[in-house]
Amino acid sequence: MTRGTSVALLVNQWDLAIPVVTSREGAVLDAVLRWSEQFIEQPHEVFGGLPVCPFARAARLKQTIRFEIRPFALDDPLEFHGDIMALVREFADQVQPLGPLRPCL
Repeated sequence: MTRGTSVALLVNQWDLAIPVVTSREGAVLDAVLRWSEQFIEQPHEVFGGLPVCPFARAARLKQTIRFEIRPFALDDPLEFHGDIMALVREFADQVQPLGPLRPCL
């Protein structure tokens, strides 16, 4: 992968976030949404028949997922003060730990 390749960084937001999409970004966004619908939201035997992420479907349908599509290269050192790491820190500052989750039986 070379510099200029786009990827999506998913950041769950509590506010509605509607992405601005170009055709290249749209292809990335479509691929991530397909992956969520076809894998993340589907029941999986490893999780006792629960989805990989039980919150993903509702968040997708309510459009409460913030999509950040940024250019980067695989050899990018992900510098602490760089754009992507700043997004990770912003997300970490907003998230409250849920504690252990147990399925309701």
